[in-house]
Amino acid sequence: MRLNFTYDGQFYSAFSLEDALAAEVPVLVLAGAAAEHFQQGIDAAVARARARNATRIDGQDSMYLLKANEAERYIAAGSPMDASDFVLLKAEAEALQITPQEQAARVIAARDTWLSVAARIEAARIGGKASLVGQATVEAVAAAGELVIAELDAI
Repeated sequence: MRLNFTYDGQFYSAFSLEDALAAEVPVLVLAGAAAEHFQQGIDAAVARARARNATRIDGQDSMYLLKANEAERYIAAGSPMDASDFVLLKAEAEALQITPQEQAARVIAARDTWLSVAARIEAARIGGKASLVGQATVEAVAAAGELVIAELDAI
């Protein structure tokens, strides 16, 4: 692991732990640098977990929100046979050769599944980053960070 840190007013880039310790950089400074390193690793693991569980196309997240909103409005309106006011729902139902009611149910089920996964990812991200704070050694930071990254990689 290469660490970036500021010590005694000077910025050091891509230092090995061994070189930094040999230069007598305080362990707490190095633990902070390791925490930053693992925070980036956690963010990368979050991106991988999201990519495994949702379509990664520019704008697709907005499309998911629009579709879920429209499906909720459709159901709240009593699931009318004429779905003309619900253009996304109607278009998808026609493309799939199913009823608007069936497509609304599919969209809501997909949204609920994603919310469950998203909650697990966010809990791991937020809790994982918090677990890095206050660790007294690079080894403790690395152990905490690696645990969180493995958890995210399993989602």
